[in-house]
Amino acid sequence: MTIARKLWLGFGVLILTFFVAGLTILLSAATMNRDLTKIVSVEEPVRAAAYEMDINTVEIGRDVRVYLLNGDPHYREEFANDQAEFEEFKARYDELADTQKGKELGNRIDTLYGEYVSLAQALMDKKDEQGTVSAGDQKEF
Repeated sequence: MTIARKLWLGFGVLILTFFVAGLTILLSAATMNRDLTKIVSVEEPVRAAAYEMDINTVEIGRDVRVYLLNGDPHYREEFANDQAEFEEFKARYDELADTQKGKELGNRIDTLYGEYVSLAQALMDKKDEQGTVSAGDQKEF
């Protein structure tokens, strides 16, 4: 084999190696682009909706606690507003949850949230009953 053939064979192997490396990089970039698109269009909005639901549950708890302490009707309104916001973000979460685990978590959130709001409503109603009884007792004396 002559030196010219060896050089051409070497250049051929080098070009083939560059082609395989380029193809590997192109496929990796396509995979990363697809994964990034999924993160941006699905996972980040789901995470944001879950975060907002978390914030609203904390605010609901605060509204109930403050209402129980001072009976200010403003906090009943805030309770209703926070409840509406939670349900809005829960609907958004349900729209975006595309895995079985995500849907199961959504169902679990529904169950726990229902219990949480029922307890909060019962506590506020109990406070109202106590306030009414106390006010009625004061009028009698």
